[in-house]
Amino acid sequence: MTDFVPQMTEDEFDAALAAADSRPLLAYFRQDDCPPCVEMTEPLAAMAERLAGRMRMACLNQAIDEETQELQTHPLHRRYPMTAMPLFALFASGRPVLWVCEEDAAALEALLTDVLDALEGMPLPPVPGWAVKTPRERTVHLPDPSPAGLTLFDVSDPEETRELTGTATIPAGEETYLQVAWMPRVGGPKPDYAALSAFSGAADHLTLSDEELDDEKMDHVLELTGIRSARIYVAKLTPVGVRKLAGLSGVASIYLLGEPGPAIDEALQYVREALPDTIVQDRWAAAGLTPLLQRAAARS
Repeated sequence: MTDFVPQMTEDEFDAALAAADSRPLLAYFRQDDCPPCVEMTEPLAAMAERLAGRMRMACLNQAIDEETQELQTHPLHRRYPMTAMPLFALFASGRPVLWVCEEDAAALEALLTDVLDALEGMPLPPVPGWAVKTPRERTVHLPDPSPAGLTLFDVSDPEETRELTGTATIPAGEETYLQVAWMPRVGGPKPDYAALSAFSGAADHLTLSDEELDDEKMDHVLELTGIRSARIYVAKLTPVGVRKLAGLSGVASIYLLGEPGPAIDEALQYVREALPDTIVQDRWAAAGLTPLLQRAAARS
């Protein structure tokens, strides 16, 4: 492949990962309705040219259809955990070694230069659990009706989001989202946290936007197994509650919404160390590269 491919299909991407070319491959996840992605177009092309001898780069774009004005889903945006954009994943020897959300092209280039230097002669770790998604068909048995404040959605069809209740079949490759929401100013029933475990094995992603989520409720969240990503609003969580997230073993990504603050950031560092294969706040690096990611965050 050439050093920079402006748009790559899933098959082309898999072929590039398996190619004999020893240079790392930088995957750039973007979409047309993302303003920072649009702003980075020219700087990234220039960066790809400067680093051409050291790495390859491929854009995995979700384009907007000119006729329907609908966003066209790229399969690789479903294979890997998407949290925010623009996202960059660096693959070396066919496996991911770096995952970062970055809107500053200069900062990204500085980080990549450090990483490419470090990769020379560095033994690569095993592929993390989130790197490959195995589609499978599932038959799940859910509460009917859904417990208060808990709703499981199948959003595989953008034109028809459906709530799942009772006995339901989830086709291979499709993903589900469990929404746990409560806002005092809006009202409604408070989430029944004791019923969360009933969605284990059925929920792929968790969005928890309860403005009164506290440390005690987090214990029930940890009873939910099988989720691949979690987005959690941290209004009343203490560092103790955030540290409990380290119990979400196997989760691909964790992102805290709101304004965490220094104490929460310190607790997140504990989570990163406890879950070395989990993307935390849109940042992950393989063992040996983690210090570079930390230094890059300190510079920004």
